[in-house]
Amino acid sequence: MWTRLGAPKEKLVIGMPTYGRSFTLTDSNNYVVNSEAKDGGKAGEYTREAGFLSYYEVCEMLLQGANYVWDDEMQVPYLVSDDQWVGFDDEKSIRNKMSWIKTNGFAGAMVWTVDMDDFNGTVCGSGVKYPLIGAMREELFGIARETVAPGIEPSDIDWASVASSVLPSSVATLPPAQRIDVQQLIKDASSTQKKVSRPALLQQLKLPNNVREPRVFCYYTNWSHRC
Repeated sequence: MWTRLGAPKEKLVIGMPTYGRSFTLTDSNNYVVNSEAKDGGKAGEYTREAGFLSYYEVCEMLLQGANYVWDDEMQVPYLVSDDQWVGFDDEKSIRNKMSWIKTNGFAGAMVWTVDMDDFNGTVCGSGVKYPLIGAMREELFGIARETVAPGIEPSDIDWASVASSVLPSSVATLPPAQRIDVQQLIKDASSTQKKVSRPALLQQLKLPNNVREPRVFCYYTNWSHRC
């Protein structure tokens, strides 16, 4: 949509998650994409937020018996554990997305967030620190990932082999597609906006005279104590 509206691909940075979005299924037997959910998933031990899990929490669920499912259509995985459904990215899907970014000429990738990857390399089982962010770096810059100890060859986890149970992926019945008229969308948006000249807009903003150059800021999340 952004590119169809005229945004240059070389100025678009594509976001990558090191977290999973979780849901509580209405019927644990209906787990394919677009199945009904009744609530967000259970809060993780560390992230402590319903419907949201760090990648290392996802790894723990897979190592403890959750079912791994690979979706061929979207080229991404998800897991199912009883009535818990979690969509996430693993190294395989991250590499697919990096390839898509490079093939289509986008500016690059960003990540949310550093501390939700397996930063110590001790949870997911491959011995690789930051497996997802490291896979991004390998694909975009050709820089090898760091391991927890010398002599370990960095390698991706094949969750289809590691997970104790693997469920087949099946195609759910999708709602009919709707075509969006981009020109009409722009026209409707323009008609609802009040026309303000640039000088008048700047005057309304009342910018201070001592505005400094832009900077990059980072912050620690509420679960960073695990570090």
